[in-house]
This record gives sequence, structure tokens and C-alpha cells, in this order.
Amino acid sequence: FTLAYYNLGNIYFKQKNYNMALKSFNKTTEINPLCSDAYFNIAIILETINHKQLALKYYYKYSELEPKDNIAQQSIKRLTGS
Repeated sequence: FTLAYYNLGNIYFKQKNYNMALKSFNKTTEINPLCSDAYFNIAIILETINHKQLALKYYYKYSELEPKDNIAQQSIKRLTGS
């Protein structure tokens, strides 16, 4: 079911239905807490809808799961100004 919720989240995201996309990606992380891409997508949505502090939480979680991927680090730096 993880992949189904993840794919559904992507569909909602492309439709700019951010509320439903967040629900789908959150369900993905409930089923599979190691699905780093879902955390990253949640962060992107939260940043898009101007919930930057909450977005940081999810960028940090993604970085924890994917320490070699620096894209979240770039987002964290952008949001924190450091």
C-alpha cells in the first residue's frame, strides 16, 4: 500500500491539491517510516503553502534518512538563511 499512497500523493501534488497530497504522503510515512521521498515531498508542499518552519522538520527528517543527498541541506540553508 505504501507505493499506492505515494503515487496518489504525487498525482494530487501535480494537480496542486496540496491538502490531499499531504494526507497521502503522511499515510505513506505511517505505513513506511523509512520512505524518505515522502518526507521530502511533504517538506516541498509545506514550503509551497508557506509553512516554512514545519517544512524544515520534514527536510531534516529526509536528511536523516538520506545523509548523502544534499538537496535537503540546500533547502534547509535557504529557509534558515544560513
